[in-house]
Amino acid sequence: MMTRDSTGRPGPELPFRLHVPGGVRDGSALLVLLHGRGSSEDDLQGLAPFLPDDTILVTPRAPFAAGPWGYGPGWAWYRYVAEDRVDDPTLAGSLDALDGFLESIADAMPVR
Repeated sequence: MMTRDSTGRPGPELPFRLHVPGGVRDGSALLVLLHGRGSSEDDLQGLAPFLPDDTILVTPRAPFAAGPWGYGPGWAWYRYVAEDRVDDPTLAGSLDALDGFLESIADAMPVR
């Protein structure tokens, strides 16, 4: 599922949901959507029926549990430490994880 490096930050592997409709072929569009704070990778999969028949939908899960930060039962991409101040290490960890995820997601696709 998810790894952590020696600093405790999330590694490049993020759990995700994949929707591959019947019309997918080599060269099909790949749509990656990120859920909001307190949600999960399942949230945006409800959009799949409204996408073109040849569009692959990928929804990764944010790396941090949202509950401890008061964001609900899901997951969060980063933590707010004040009204509008982001906790930089959590944001950097998520950006690193997303970079790794986007670099490797092609390997999980059934087509190229």
